[in-house]
Amino acid sequence: MRKVYPTVLRCYARPEGGHYIGQCLELDLAVQADSISEVRRKMEECLQSYLESLDAENVRDLFPRPAPFHVWLDYYRVYLLVRVHRTLHQ
Repeated sequence: MRKVYPTVLRCYARPEGGHYIGQCLELDLAVQADSISEVRRKMEECLQSYLESLDAENVRDLFPRPAPFHVWLDYYRVYLLVRVHRTLHQ
């Protein structure tokens, strides 16, 4: 069976306990920061570092590395809340 590699890396951020948590669904990476812009910056650094660490020997084991199912559910919950909010406030 041939392995399929993602062409899009979905990341999102959500508030939690006075800070923000950012997560990448395809690579199961997470960052924490005090603002959305800081989460974005940290996630970009985390993604770059992770992808640079891959080589021909480990790429098949480490890319993609999907987040657990409950993280995907949270992503779609946030996605739907944002879509509903945008629809109601146009």
